[in-house]
Amino acid sequence: MSKQIRYFPFYIEEFLTAVDDFTADEIGGYLLLLIHQYRTGKIPGDLKSLKRISRVSFKKIEKYTF
Repeated sequence: MSKQIRYFPFYIEEFLTAVDDFTADEIGGYLLLLIHQYRTGKIPGDLKSLKRISRVSFKKIEKYTF
């Protein structure tokens, strides 16, 4: 289990610039991924983990993978 973290640095203007063309669902998924990265030090590269962490549909995640 990852350590308990109650807060993390959040740069509002940079975040809003980064998600300017995201839907509300995509913004939520991205924020969950950022929180996961802050807690664990990484974002997994496999689609199954990304879907579980971000709670975004597989179809939407495919849109952002290379």
